[in-house]
Amino acid sequence: MKVINKAFEQELILTESNRNDVKRAREVLEKALSQQFQTILLALYSSEIIKGRSLRNSELQEIEGICSVLFPEDYISKGNENIFEFVSNGIYTKKWPILGLNDLKDIEIRIYNRYVFLWNVIDINEQLAILGSNYRFFLAGAMQIASSYVKKIINFEDQSTSIDARFIFGEIGVSTISVGGPVFDFEDELVTSPFFNENVPGFAIGDTAVIRRNVLRKLYPSNDSGMLSAYLHEVLHTISYSFKNGAPFSTANWNLYIKRDICRFLKNPHSKKEITDAFWLIINNPIKSYFSTIDTAKEVLKKFDDFSSIFEALLSEGTVAENNGLYICATNQEGQPWDLL
Repeated sequence: MKVINKAFEQELILTESNRNDVKRAREVLEKALSQQFQTILLALYSSEIIKGRSLRNSELQEIEGICSVLFPEDYISKGNENIFEFVSNGIYTKKWPILGLNDLKDIEIRIYNRYVFLWNVIDINEQLAILGSNYRFFLAGAMQIASSYVKKIINFEDQSTSIDARFIFGEIGVSTISVGGPVFDFEDELVTSPFFNENVPGFAIGDTAVIRRNVLRKLYPSNDSGMLSAYLHEVLHTISYSFKNGAPFSTANWNLYIKRDICRFLKNPHSKKEITDAFWLIINNPIKSYFSTIDTAKEVLKKFDDFSSIFEALLSEGTVAENNGLYICATNQEGQPWDLL
């Protein structure tokens, strides 16, 4: 099932044929993905409304925001009653699909060059990362939904399997990696699944940590230590998972993530101090103190100490340039060519 608007798909197609401006490509992909995830969210909420679910004010506001973006000519805000009237009419006129949890495995997302299934978060995020985007997509049940899709193909589908449909599409912080694995440090959530507990500030699934700063800001409105504590708490879970399973995160992947994060941060010029301040958690790695007495852990963690050498390598190869004490990455700038498989 495809959910992309024809106008957004046409814009992707046109951009695919003109690969001379990475900034333009980045903006087009972000808009196309936003539209698709917002449509999915509205379709899921529609299903919940049909089932009689009562919506919180925050959810009603989110639906209102989506309707005003996706249907600006049709939707005029008149409060909660108008939201239900508009959504109910949309359901009746089939203005958008109505999606249950089991439908998520069949949804296809349009990215550059092809469609991928919703649960193929790796390909979606890879394109965003290569283009220097500040947006990422997280889907808690990605592997579970992928497995369900495969079982459906071979006629071995288990209808009783519950699907973890928590997902977020939003703007991330400076770093997307820790020594435990990937980090989704969401500074702002553009699209948030209706199946989240609105008070959960973060969690870990396997080697992946998720931080929700919009929730943390409500819990700790003027306390940065609360943010740091939540970050360290979830990252420690991912490291414990990695060591328990005997497969610490690959240093090669870590180096690649760091390079991309540096170049993404340096879309705009920054001083050396601004860089070291921004990547403080990576450079100082406070996690190491928790494992200072474990010899096997210390040996592994030594491999994740080369932020400076990664930065110097980017300088020496010309990817990052310095001018009057300010550093900038050339690859993500307006007018720079781009390429994706």
